[in-house]
Amino acid sequence: MITNELVLKFLQNYYQCLEREEEHLNGLDSVVGDGEHGFNLRKSYGQVIEKLPELTSLALPALLKKVGMALLSAGGGTSATLYGFAFMKTAELLPTAGIDFSGSVTIFRAVLEMMKERGKARLGDKMVKIAICTFNT
Repeated sequence: MITNELVLKFLQNYYQCLEREEEHLNGLDSVVGDGEHGFNLRKSYGQVIEKLPELTSLALPALLKKVGMALLSAGGGTSATLYGFAFMKTAELLPTAGIDFSGSVTIFRAVLEMMKERGKARLGDKMVKIAICTFNT
C-alpha cells in the first residue's frame, strides 16, 4: 500500500543508495554515455531531499506531484526526468486507482509502461542495479 511514510522512506533510502553507488553508475554510463548518470541522479534527488520537511504535511497525491516537479526542474538528465514523470503519473492515478494493493499494482504497471515508452527502456539497462539496491535497503 502506498503511504506518505512509504514514499518518504523510499526517497531517503534511494538517495542514500545513490550516494553509495554514484561512482559505479558514472562508470557504467561512461561506457555508452557521458559518465554523469550517478552524479545527475544524486544531484536531482538531493534537491528532493532538501524539500522533505515541506512535503511531510501534504496529502499523498500532492506530495508525489511536488516530488515529480522537483525532479523535472532539477536538470538531472534523462533519468531524473523520467522519474519526475513517474511521480507525476502516480499522483495523477492515485485518486482513482487507490492506495490498496490492487491500486498500487495498477499504478506501478502504468508508470512502468510510461517509463518504457518515454525512455525506450528494457531489462538490462543501467537503471536496474540502482532499483535493486533501493528495494533491498
